[in-house]
Amino acid sequence: MSEQQSRAEQLGRKRVYWKQQIESWKSSGMTQVAFCQEHDLKPNQFTYWKKRFIQTETGIKFVPIKFRHRSPSDSGMDSPSLRLIVDQDLQIEVRENFDPQLLRKVIAVIRTLP
Repeated sequence: MSEQQSRAEQLGRKRVYWKQQIESWKSSGMTQVAFCQEHDLKPNQFTYWKKRFIQTETGIKFVPIKFRHRSPSDSGMDSPSLRLIVDQDLQIEVRENFDPQLLRKVIAVIRTLP
């Protein structure tokens, strides 16, 4: 067996392991920190894998957006924004200098809704 196949297998095993850990955490109702402590997991590794699964499962990625500065009279708004329309009842407006962590939290909560 080649070294590359061995690495691919290792990565596959890691993905399965971390996927199981993250699914267990989601159903536990525990905070991420408490779950990591109870299961002797490194929080930074947990966060890394959680982000990888979110990106691969949903296709959601955060990309930098350059805002073109306009005067408030151009659009009637104080600052440029981006509107994410999820459906007719749910719209998220992202303005310049938004907090990416807050947006991630909002998306995580939206995913849990029925």
